Amino acid sequence: MARFQPSPEETEKRNRIRLSVFAYAYEVHDVSLISDADFDTLSLRIDPTVKTGHAVLDEFFATQFDPSTGMWVLQHPDQAGLEKACSASAPMAQKRGCG
Repeated sequence: MARFQPSPEETEKRNRIRLSVFAYAYEVHDVSLISDADFDTLSLRIDPTVKTGHAVLDEFFATQFDPSTGMWVLQHPDQAGLEKACSASAPMAQKRGCG
């Protein structure tokens, strides 16, 4: 049975979501969900030229993303979505004393 291989667009979308949640947790809630080294590694995997099918977020990553910092997340167009994803994270709940 062949293993499912996500498209480059799906891989990029997943990496952007993960990185955005990690950056949001750190910059907004002062909670580190991954090590600095892992954050840096994931940041360097982001390719802002890849079109993921979400025009607003594609434009945001093309114009605002900076792999050397997480501050870009403060301008992210889906702050409510990031808060929801961040709050639902089990490690986030534990670090905040909710789990």
